[in-house]
Amino acid sequence: MFKLLNFKKKYTLKDLVISSFLCALSIILTRVLKIESASFRFSFGFVPILISGAIQGPLLAAMTASVADLLGIIIQGGNIHLGYTLSSAISGCIFGFMLYRKEKSIFLIGMTHFLNTFIISIVLNTFWTYSLQGGDYWELLKLRVVLNIPVFVVRILVTYLVYVYIIETTRKWNMIDNV
Repeated sequence: MFKLLNFKKKYTLKDLVISSFLCALSIILTRVLKIESASFRFSFGFVPILISGAIQGPLLAAMTASVADLLGIIIQGGNIHLGYTLSSAISGCIFGFMLYRKEKSIFLIGMTHFLNTFIISIVLNTFWTYSLQGGDYWELLKLRVVLNIPVFVVRILVTYLVYVYIIETTRKWNMIDNV
């Protein structure tokens, strides 16, 4: 596990460019192409973070997710809540730990999204939403569990398609290393 969090690794310009591109893409997909209500938001902003985790590992994926979250809030204009930024970083770590240098399978993708959905969407983000809006925590938790079930299935399908079409293609063209 600690090999994946290699703090001594010297990152290259290529790593920085890939992270920056994925960060910008995540901001666009999260802030522009979204479905949102008071207690729930769905977007495809997770896809660039997933790609970052799969090709760069948990550390760069966490940094990419955190920067995308903070820059997205600054660009859109809003209040920064570091709890949601922490959730983004943990989400990037989960993608990196589960998908970096691993043989991808539908089971692994499903487990990745189960952890992400349970830890981030249901537990942490429900707590952050409750801390901002108040109300009945258990009712909010029930609502978010119900809303996250179809999102869980959609994310698994999108992730599988992204892996098959994008990551495999870039691997064949030697555009990315160590996937």
